[in-house]
Amino acid sequence: MTPRSRLVRRLRLIGRALRHRLRAAQAPLIAAFERRVMADADGVVIASLPIKSHRPRILLTVVRASTAGDLARVTARLAGAGSAEGPTHDVVVITVVEPGTHVRTTGWPPGDVPEALPPLGRALAVLRSEGVAAGWVVRAASDVGAALRREAQRQHADLMVMGWTQRAVPTSARDGDSHGDAPLAPLDEDAQERAMLPASLGDVLQFPPTDVLIVGGPAARVPLRRPLVLLGAGRDDRVAIEHAVSLAGDPSGAGVTVLAVVPPDAGPAASSVAARAARRVIEDAGLGAAAARVVAAPSRAEGALAVLRQGGFDAVVMATPPETLIKRRLFGGTQLQLVKRADVPVLVVDNRSPVLQYALQRVWSLLYDHLPKIAPPHQAEIEAVIADATRPSTDFFVMIGLSSAIAAIGLVQNSPATIIGAMLVAPMMSTIFAAALGFVQGHPRLIAHGLSASARGMGLAVIVSLLIGLVLDGGQLTPEMLTRTRPGFLDLGIALASGIAGAWALSRERVSASLPGVAIAVSLEPPLATAGLALAFGRTDAALGALLLFVINFVAIVAAGGLVFLLLGFGPTTEATQERAILRHGAQLAALLLVVLVVLLGWATARVTAEVRGAQRIEAALAAGVADLEEAGVAPVLIRGWRREGAERIVVEAWATGAGGALPEPAVVAAALHARLARSLSPAVRLELTLAPVMQAAFPAPTATATAIDAPP
Repeated sequence: MTPRSRLVRRLRLIGRALRHRLRAAQAPLIAAFERRVMADADGVVIASLPIKSHRPRILLTVVRASTAGDLARVTARLAGAGSAEGPTHDVVVITVVEPGTHVRTTGWPPGDVPEALPPLGRALAVLRSEGVAAGWVVRAASDVGAALRREAQRQHADLMVMGWTQRAVPTSARDGDSHGDAPLAPLDEDAQERAMLPASLGDVLQFPPTDVLIVGGPAARVPLRRPLVLLGAGRDDRVAIEHAVSLAGDPSGAGVTVLAVVPPDAGPAASSVAARAARRVIEDAGLGAAAARVVAAPSRAEGALAVLRQGGFDAVVMATPPETLIKRRLFGGTQLQLVKRADVPVLVVDNRSPVLQYALQRVWSLLYDHLPKIAPPHQAEIEAVIADATRPSTDFFVMIGLSSAIAAIGLVQNSPATIIGAMLVAPMMSTIFAAALGFVQGHPRLIAHGLSASARGMGLAVIVSLLIGLVLDGGQLTPEMLTRTRPGFLDLGIALASGIAGAWALSRERVSASLPGVAIAVSLEPPLATAGLALAFGRTDAALGALLLFVINFVAIVAAGGLVFLLLGFGPTTEATQERAILRHGAQLAALLLVVLVVLLGWATARVTAEVRGAQRIEAALAAGVADLEEAGVAPVLIRGWRREGAERIVVEAWATGAGGALPEPAVVAAALHARLARSLSPAVRLELTLAPVMQAAFPAPTATATAIDAPP
């Protein structure tokens, strides 16, 4: 072993140790979360863990005696057996039995293996022959996947190794057809996973408690001298390469080939980019002897199968598909096809999610599983209703114009009842929900129609209110208008809640009567009317604030409504890759816009807060200055009002009353007030004081008279 290989291996071991410590720290959080969302119905029947070291652990799951030995050899190689430094991991072998299963335990020597469970004995024999410290656990559980996750958390396992026995189809055959070069037919990945994956494996992959390595296809014979690593689009390629190197037994990566697949119509430039990406992955892993290869094929599965037909490889190592919060592919179509058709073992690596992403995925799964789903016929009805709203007719524009006129008049009159009436008349909510549904379903035309109809309605509302404002020349902003020119975080919260309520009411017939209340709550029309009136009154700042409120409402309704539509089952299928890409980009855009709006609201809130605090300091300073004048015996002074012009100029209007005809000197009053302002704000503050004398007069009190009233007879 060269010095470079030793250094690379040592750095890899340090990285694994750091990941193990991090996972050990995260494990209690995940375990506590699991206990809250999953019933604890499993228990340990018996266990023997004679492991005394503090090395990381690998959890090996065995079910069948026929495959236990091969899985144990793979696990021993992953644990570092056969390396110059010796094993780097310990192994715990686990098997799960049905609750109530009677396992004879009498007379066992310590550390012996149950006679009724031959898979444990075979796996332990192989591990101990390889020099790997191993223990075993037997659990009784009705939910096998939950029991495996619990044990992985209890052991703080670094890796879980699982086998999957699947009939291998020769790569030259296809459903009885000998033409192996024929393209693979499209697969329904959801149906394939349900049909092919065991329930326990699917449960573990749904929420992996640690890194998981699935060994599928023909029996694996280690060491794997020539593993083929198939690159994907996920972040787990590095982990897949590490495991391939461990299985090959050469830290330099000799014998490991990294394969990148490009489309058949890709030109030399695309192939060159893919080759550079593959070499970059190899360099990042510190493998000097690994090879990179690029092949053109209709799919990644076709490319890998074509390379395997050429011979020279004894295994395929790859990662599971990239995971998302909304939809997580457990195994993936490429992986399923390779396991089903490859002549060599297929090892699939699934890397555990970070704690935050894991918790979010868990919460999403709970919501998605427990919320009712809309039946396809009802979905079609809802889609038809929403699609009709994106084709605005004369009625749409007439109602928008009337609602804008009503809102503008109500705002000018400062009449909340009139404004509420305008909200009920406005039909803009449907077009916004159309855009939300279009993003969820991945329909570009529905998105375009919804946004176009909303934009035209918005423009018409602003124009109508602008014309009304021009007719009312010289109007002033009323309190109802002012409340819509300074949006805050509460407005964002109201819009999000209204979007959720609106999408839910639109999808559920029983609560569809709540839609008018949602229209009132979200207040789409009044901000547009306020913007038009403010432009007519020459208040551009107020108009921009009102438009910002409308944008907040619009984005929040689209984001929240789209989330509800997705939870209710309106999302695209797994095979609709283009639609899913639109959904993903739409979710990213909505998240980005929400972040931008939060930043803007935070900045606006900070400005308002600073203004309020500055006003409070000025009020306190002026009050303190008046008190100082009274203590000095100066005639009483009453602050009538003040305003701030710029950062360092304050204009104050005050009244002065003379005691016995003596009025205070303006210079004395100004000096006292300025001293307090300079102390509270800044020494550079300038004061402009207008002091007006107030004349006082006393009038005699009215004389009280008494009138006699005769008592009634």
